[in-house]
Amino acid sequence: MSSAVSENEATPAPAPTLLATAPGRTLSRSQRAFVLAGYASASAVAVGALGDLPARPYVLFWLIGLAFLASWRNPHPLARIVFDWLPVLVIAAGYDLVRSRAVDLIPRATTEPQLRVDEFLFGGVVPTIRLQNALVDRGTPHWWDYPVWVMYLSHFVVTPVIALWLYVRHRDWFHRYALLIL
Repeated sequence: MSSAVSENEATPAPAPTLLATAPGRTLSRSQRAFVLAGYASASAVAVGALGDLPARPYVLFWLIGLAFLASWRNPHPLARIVFDWLPVLVIAAGYDLVRSRAVDLIPRATTEPQLRVDEFLFGGVVPTIRLQNALVDRGTPHWWDYPVWVMYLSHFVVTPVIALWLYVRHRDWFHRYALLIL
């Protein structure tokens, strides 16, 4: 029995990297340039046909589409980061789109039945009105307004901070978290 190890056994196989892709799964620079030029051309034709530049929420979705096409099947590490964060960006753009349409949606909102049930259940005055009358002085903030305001703002900060921490520390958890945000 020989103690010599053959050359194939001595060289371990390289460990798979995070960005490992199957052969043929990436786009070449020329293919990517062609796809992006087609996207830009189709966008220019659409803007020309509409005759006006789209509003900000639609521009955000256009930019997300551009980011998707630029990072899809792209082995560059920065492209991977952009691609991983696309679900979170879609939610942010969707929120902006819905918020921009709120003026059109409020008149069509059905609130009368809920209001009448609250008045019936709580003696003629809606509980939120009682609460506002008890706690709010127009133009005069109280001490409790500040912690409530900070708590309200926290959902704009806490979700992205947790997402960033997960992305840096636990990439597999981040993907599940991004789906949860969706």
